[in-house]
Amino acid sequence: MTSRKDQNPLIGLDELARLLEAHDGPAGARARPRVARSGGLRRTGLVAAGTLALGGAVGFALASSLTPSGSAASRPAGLGFVPSSGWTVIQSGADASPTRPAIAIASNVPLARSDDARGIRRSSGLPYATLLDLPSDGVVIVATFSLPPGEDWLGDRFPVRETPLRLRDATPFFANSTQIRPDRPLGEYALKANVNGRDVDLHFYFGTGAPSIATVTAAQGQLDRLVVEPTTRPIEVEERALPLRSTGPSANVAAANVVDRTLACKTGAGRGARTVDVNALSGFRKGGRFEWLGQLIVSTPGQPVPSRPGYEPTLVGLTAGWPPSPPLTSGSLGYSIVRCTPSRARVPLTRRGLGGGVASRQLSGDEVKCYAPVTVLIRVRASFFGTAKLVRTDDRTMLQAIARIRTGQVAVRTPNGKALLYGEVDDSGTARLFSARSCF
Repeated sequence: MTSRKDQNPLIGLDELARLLEAHDGPAGARARPRVARSGGLRRTGLVAAGTLALGGAVGFALASSLTPSGSAASRPAGLGFVPSSGWTVIQSGADASPTRPAIAIASNVPLARSDDARGIRRSSGLPYATLLDLPSDGVVIVATFSLPPGEDWLGDRFPVRETPLRLRDATPFFANSTQIRPDRPLGEYALKANVNGRDVDLHFYFGTGAPSIATVTAAQGQLDRLVVEPTTRPIEVEERALPLRSTGPSANVAAANVVDRTLACKTGAGRGARTVDVNALSGFRKGGRFEWLGQLIVSTPGQPVPSRPGYEPTLVGLTAGWPPSPPLTSGSLGYSIVRCTPSRARVPLTRRGLGGGVASRQLSGDEVKCYAPVTVLIRVRASFFGTAKLVRTDDRTMLQAIARIRTGQVAVRTPNGKALLYGEVDDSGTARLFSARSCF
């Protein structure tokens, strides 16, 4: 999973070199500053109070900005972690700013003195000395919070996710093909998410490359206490944590006769209102072949730029009709991996309660707009005559399966279950579109 990590690494090579020079074994005993109570919240003397602010604080301090192992806060608010029993947490206690991210570290082992004494403000985001001595059942989680770029950003984006995040979504991470501890390699995983308007870059360090189920589950338990926005969803910890992805070479997505995905997709605003837009077009056959295929395209307004004033990024698309005219070779299914993330929500493929019918064969097709919340649920399903495999497009913004489609369906609903749109397209090139009465 590539992103702006390469442009803004958690730790640079120069910083790593300075850390290596500074770390010459356990630091000698040193007095730790005493931190007074503030605002009725207990803080312990792990780090001086003066190091707990990053840049211009905006008041996003957690209920316990710095908490010792085994203690926890009951009312979290802000950015960072509320510690699970037996965990130590340090965090910056300020919101991310455009020029400086916020950082939080959670560990199920005591932080090394040299990492502790540096303080979170001067931290590179890598508790290096702690990781050097991390036992096999040890876990360190580093979270970096930053403000996302504007919608005209052309690089990779952080996928929109909801808390509690799932450790099973993390991917093995290799920084410059080097290991922090080559003689006893750590298990390193990365997870990126856009949560509540902030990009959250999480790195998990396990004391071994093959952590036990108990260790992974414990890490998930602490991940559940990541605070970006409160959550109370009762999902089993082990289910979100396991299994971890293989650290070996990633395999291609298996080919299948049916592709069925439910997605949570972020909508855009156009002329002051968020909408989800659909274009439905029935195919047109000439000389035994389709001049254009039947299609269903679900899109949303994007950030306009001078070169693309009417820019509408596609969320989900289906095309079908056989046989096509060159250069087309078949129909296709595709969906955005920039604006959409997998969802477990139930979205039935039905037109019940919606009105519509067969889409026009005129080249402009039929267009429908529906007012929508920030996130909509979209289910897209296609059955293929043969097998199809989802692969990334060249611009790495979509997953796409190119193959002859027997039938394709798409349904759009709000998170509270209100049906907005339903459409279908088949091998005959016929597209059908049905929408709610509130759409226009």
